[in-house]
Amino acid sequence: MCSAETEGMPPQRCVYCKVPGYQVAVNGRFLATRSRARYIRDVISSSPGPYVLDFAGVDAITDAFGDELVAGLAAAGHGVTVVGATGDVREQLVEVLARRGLTGAVTVDG
Repeated sequence: MCSAETEGMPPQRCVYCKVPGYQVAVNGRFLATRSRARYIRDVISSSPGPYVLDFAGVDAITDAFGDELVAGLAAAGHGVTVVGATGDVREQLVEVLARRGLTGAVTVDG
């Protein structure tokens, strides 16, 4: 979906989904720490949402990373869709969002 068009660059208009897309894996296959997620969130949110976060190529994330990036964008009122996530990453994100009461605020398509 978006990863083919964004090539790891900051948010751009994807020709397929017509909303800003961001390939998260450009930051690594294992993503951890709030500070790293906060930096990525700041880069992404410099463009107007809604946002598509493409997790294809990401093997694992920490709770802190998922909370700061995905839940942080959702809590700020931005529309967020997650695509390309492995089962483990998807499960982690669902748990993080549930703890913050944001389950319905993010579409997790895997």
